[in-house]
Amino acid sequence: MKVSILLVFISIFLENIINLYFSNFKFLSPLFTLVSLYYINYNFKFKKNYFIFCLATGIIYDLIFTNFYILNGLLFLVISLLIRMVIGKKRLGLCKNILFICFIIIIYNLLLFLIFNFYSYKLYSFLEFIYILKYFFLGNIMYSVILYLLFKKRILS
Repeated sequence: MKVSILLVFISIFLENIINLYFSNFKFLSPLFTLVSLYYINYNFKFKKNYFIFCLATGIIYDLIFTNFYILNGLLFLVISLLIRMVIGKKRLGLCKNILFICFIIIIYNLLLFLIFNFYSYKLYSFLEFIYILKYFFLGNIMYSVILYLLFKKRILS
């Protein structure tokens, strides 16, 4: 549990630093907290604790980065359900981890796209969505590889 809390706080801190100092580099759009949800999955024995932790992480994320207050809490909960349903406690290699992280990023952004367009908060076309999506991969894949190398024993054992 301590490792999970530490990882989430480091992810939020790094995400904030990247947004503040590297905002001119479009290809480093971070979703580090979302990526960390995948790696903390292995630290929880009980699903309920993992889901509560992800919901709380999303609410903290909303308080720090957005003004939606519950939106990311619910989205992080949906993503955590997806992680548990698809991966569970299976151990994946580096390439499959990267592919799954890309899948998570696409699903998260797709859900945001659908919610924003449904409530007319921010309207943009599907082509714009695809164009914007490419900015999320580089930095998050690098962060995922670093986390994989740090937690390799825990993930593969």
